[in-house]
Amino acid sequence: YKMVVGTANEYDMCKSALVRNNVMDFFEDLVTCSMVGCSKERPDIYLLACEKMGLSMEDCVIFEDSYFAINTATKAGFSVIGVYDDTVEENWENICKITDGQVVF
Repeated sequence: YKMVVGTANEYDMCKSALVRNNVMDFFEDLVTCSMVGCSKERPDIYLLACEKMGLSMEDCVIFEDSYFAINTATKAGFSVIGVYDDTVEENWENICKITDGQVVF
């Protein structure tokens, strides 16, 4: 599978963390909200990730832990897997209703 990290964090900070944890090689690329000029309230970051992989949005699955970003991706027509972490606890029930699947670590 091809994978791209899409983050609201800054590129250098995220890349350093991925390299330090020996996982950067699993990803094709890294895209940020700064690169597309908007937050995840618009689907631009997900569309850029698709472009970087040479795939259509129909061939991509978004793994997301942010409730508002999950809404953005689902409204844009992406398949979305909700990722649980403590920050989404209060919205988890709603996330489960609107996503195609869920992951809890």
